[in-house]
Amino acid sequence: VESYSQLLRRIALLAPGTVVKLSLLRGAKPVEVSATLSARPAAATGSGTKIDALGIVVRELVPAVAKQLGLEGGVMIELVLPGGPAELAGLQPMDVVTEVNKKKIAAVAQIAEALATGGAGQPALLKYQRVDVARYVALKPRD
Repeated sequence: VESYSQLLRRIALLAPGTVVKLSLLRGAKPVEVSATLSARPAAATGSGTKIDALGIVVRELVPAVAKQLGLEGGVMIELVLPGGPAELAGLQPMDVVTEVNKKKIAAVAQIAEALATGGAGQPALLKYQRVDVARYVALKPRD
């Protein structure tokens, strides 16, 4: 792992309670440590914008973070709401949504605009990035 954001994205894929082994450099000496992951505190996920139609809470991706991830832009999923379309489609916190209905997403407000182009009751096509892999998923937004 070469950056803080890469570490966060990899840890986000693991369940709370998972024991991980980390290799650290302290000065010039390598050190091995074990850590038990816990759930992310609710307060840490409260700064985003809720998109009810998709069942997610998102925040805009800071340009410096986008650059580190090799992206031109997008919005990061902070929270996937239980039972919502995003959870059913397999989306996860730390996924970065880069397109909705083939429209590039650089700001949270653009998600609603792009969903409106799909028409009521129609599935939405989302392009997202998880770690280093871009993926597409179709999901049916809530009314």
